[in-house]
Formats: sequence, structure tokens, C-alpha cells
Amino acid sequence: MNTLSRIGLSLFLIFFSSQGLISQQAQFSIQALFGPTGYLMFDETYYLASQQFNYSAGAYFLANIPVQESRISFRSGYYYDTKRYTRSYNVTHSYSKSKVVTSYAYGNIPILIEIAFKTREVVYPFISLGVIFGWLLSAEQNTELGNGETIEGFPPRSYNLEKQTDFHACAGANFRLNRILLIRVEAFMGQQLTKDDGSNYDCSGFFSYGLKAGLQFDIHLSGKSKE
Repeated sequence: MNTLSRIGLSLFLIFFSSQGLISQQAQFSIQALFGPTGYLMFDETYYLASQQFNYSAGAYFLANIPVQESRISFRSGYYYDTKRYTRSYNVTHSYSKSKVVTSYAYGNIPILIEIAFKTREVVYPFISLGVIFGWLLSAEQNTELGNGETIEGFPPRSYNLEKQTDFHACAGANFRLNRILLIRVEAFMGQQLTKDDGSNYDCSGFFSYGLKAGLQFDIHLSGKSKE
């Protein structure tokens, strides 16, 4: 059994064993979120780094445990995100690289714990912490030389990290429209934990940040919600 399977099984057992500890039956939620993503990058002495538009889009599933006026959720799902940036160099001669455009796409499975608080009848601030297990879906690179020639592909003897793990934290609020439908807005940050030696070509943007917004649908197992 791999690490992801063990974590999923543990959360499953914790969730269902907790049903006898609370008076209200647990609920489930489904989210669809989209938003821009940025990466913290630094200029070097020999190039300037700039980002293209990056984004994430995905669906999430929450198993919710109401506890008085709060709600603890185990959150997972799947989302797609991009990491695209450009490095512009000072050209010394016609065969030196003047610009390198790099593009990555990742699939991700989050394993998060979320706590939501009820401050008003329709507003639910929340915080969410956990880890993201990601894998590389595609990687492309185009290098433009000083003479205008374009070379496709990555440098020889380099590689891209196929799997990575990130620490993830986010905070925001859910705004209830009715018993089932909510609008969700969250700001997030992430720190890549999995790194490798200098042969890994992607050595920029280990810290990510961004915004996500979308809809949340609450699924009530029985009865009326107390929220």
C-alpha cells in the first residue's frame, strides 16, 4: 500500500469512527474552483525571470463533521495547474540564448484538513492545511538564440522532476446562497518540499501563491441543515 493509499484509509476510518461523537449527522460537499497562480522567482545576474499567466482548475470533495458552530472537513480531489515562465538573457553573440520559455503542467491530489467557522448566517471563514501530491503531465521548452533561431526541448543531461510534494495552506470564506449552494473564495500559498540535485531543470518557483473562487454544493444526508 503506497503512502497516498494509507493516508486516504486513515482519513476514511477517522471520519466514520467519529460519527458517534457528534450529535448532528455529517455532511458532504463538492467544490469546483478556478483561479490564477503565481510563483516566487528571483532574477539572476545573467537573466531576468518573468511569469506568464498561470492558473489552477479542479474539483474537490469534502467529508464534513459539524462541531457546535464550527465544521471540520477532510478535503481531497483533483486539480490541474500550470507553471510557465520566461528567462531573458543578455545576448553576447548570435549563438547565445536570448530567451527561454518553459512550460509545465501538473495533476495534483490534495490531502487537507479544513476548519470552517460560522460568524453570520451566511458567512463561513475557513482555514485549510495539508499536503499536495503532484505529478508532471507535460513539459515544454523553447530557446531563442541571438540570431533568431529557435531550439525546442530541454538541455542534454537534464531532467524534470516527475513527482513532487508540496505543503499547502489556504484561508478564505464561504458565502451561503441557499441551503445547498455557496460561493467560495480562497487565497493560498504552497511550498515545494520535494527537490532534487542540479540535474533537475526546473529550479525556480518553489513557493507558489494565488487565488481560487468557485461554487460549493452541500449534500445533506438527512434532515435539515442546522447551519
